[in-house]
Amino acid sequence: MAQVLRLYEDTLSSTAEPVELPPLPRMIFVVHGAATIGGRTVSDGEVWHGEPDVVLVPGAGGVTTWRFELAPEGAGDGPLLAIGIRSQLKIAARLGRP
Repeated sequence: MAQVLRLYEDTLSSTAEPVELPPLPRMIFVVHGAATIGGRTVSDGEVWHGEPDVVLVPGAGGVTTWRFELAPEGAGDGPLLAIGIRSQLKIAARLGRP
């Protein structure tokens, strides 16, 4: 089965609730601010990566991230949907043979 590489830009206000992300191969790059991802504090210009389910908690000043995910084709969309969060799919590319 083909995979889809997706890039989301997620902006979480400081008052946004923690978000649980399902298990997928992913990399989260912190563009601005800070967050706790999987129990590790990540700030401007730093990256978290892994495959297990993970909780994303915005820092005191909020956070903007670029979230790269490798998902099975047909897995559905992955925007973060909650109050205080803006999540936008920037690009999705199918990988593998047609």
